[in-house]
Amino acid sequence: MKIENCKLPACRRVRKIANKAFTPAPKHQARRELSDRRIFLVRGFTLIEIMVAIGIVGILAAVVLTTMSSYGKRARASRALAQASSVIPSLVSCAGNGGTPNLNGTGDLCSLSSSYGSWPTFPSGYGVATAEPTPNWTSSSNWVFKVSSSGDSQSICCNSKMNSCGQPATCDASATW
Repeated sequence: MKIENCKLPACRRVRKIANKAFTPAPKHQARRELSDRRIFLVRGFTLIEIMVAIGIVGILAAVVLTTMSSYGKRARASRALAQASSVIPSLVSCAGNGGTPNLNGTGDLCSLSSSYGSWPTFPSGYGVATAEPTPNWTSSSNWVFKVSSSGDSQSICCNSKMNSCGQPATCDASATW
């Protein structure tokens, strides 16, 4: 059976190939095809794609930074609260033993001796701001002192009514939290 008389699809393909005459491609065209393939393989990102990616990263960075800064403020306030609360037993003990508690926020806590401890080093920006009115530690009068921050706008109030420290709306001898 000759290929010309065959009706199968494979025979048709063979016939098409046999009818075409072989002509080699010019050399410059082969080089062009090769360089086109090379361009396709080396192709990278467009400027728009890179700008969109940078924009997305910038938005995410802004969200993360604002969140982290609020965590930092809360952490500093929590640390200052814990440190202010830790000195209250020593101040009360000092007053109960006839000494005068030191409320300036530096040095020893009591005028009797250094065995009552010293003021802790508060986080940066925090310090003992006020002791109003000046407490009379020998009587049953109320006492209050305030630890505040200039940078974080946070204040911690310590008073005799609660015998501890907290963050109430107002800081006075009758404040509760």
